[in-house]
Amino acid sequence: PIVDGDFVVAACDNLVEEGAVARLIDLWREAESPTAMLTVMPVDDEDISRTGIVGLDGEWVTRIVEKPSPEAAPSNLASLPLYVFSPAVLRYLDDVPLSVRGERELQSAIQMLIEREGRVRAFHVRGRMDLTLAADLLAINRRYLASDGPFKLPEGVAIAPDARFIQPVCVEPGVSVGRGCVVGPYVYAERGSRIEDVATVRDSVLLRGSSVPRGSALANDVIHG
Repeated sequence: PIVDGDFVVAACDNLVEEGAVARLIDLWREAESPTAMLTVMPVDDEDISRTGIVGLDGEWVTRIVEKPSPEAAPSNLASLPLYVFSPAVLRYLDDVPLSVRGERELQSAIQMLIEREGRVRAFHVRGRMDLTLAADLLAINRRYLASDGPFKLPEGVAIAPDARFIQPVCVEPGVSVGRGCVVGPYVYAERGSRIEDVATVRDSVLLRGSSVPRGSALANDVIHG
């Protein structure tokens, strides 16, 4: 009931390239009376049955199917969980049935919108990054640390004089790094995390309040407190 105008729906585990959301909104404003805009990207055949797939007529979406078999898919274009909607889509939410997976899926409401009102537009992106598994978080960490430039030590970090850092790394205030430690490359340490004496850490994310025990070797991992 608080939605009284056009709105964006974005999943927190789906990252797109910088500037994509701004371009999506610009296209929405320029398009001819759209009722919805779906972000789409091509996927390999083996990924078709893991996502929503759309069919297009030019740039207008004619069909959306959630997790079809490759044989039943209208294309190899996946619909990502980044949308712009007019309030029209809200009229169909109560009519969404349970799917074969036992879920009420947004794609069903979008298909009703296509069939009854049309004007659902596609917005193309080159790719996206998932944030579902620990391996996804590590991949995202590597990408963004590599683009952030040289490491700068913030105030409020307790680091032993002989601790060594291998770029790229990032530590937040409130982190403690003990004697003889080697940290990096590709390490992100959130505030309150501890790396105890003579430990080595590489390609890992230390979540808030976590601890790496003395003398241990941590690699390719995400740890939490």
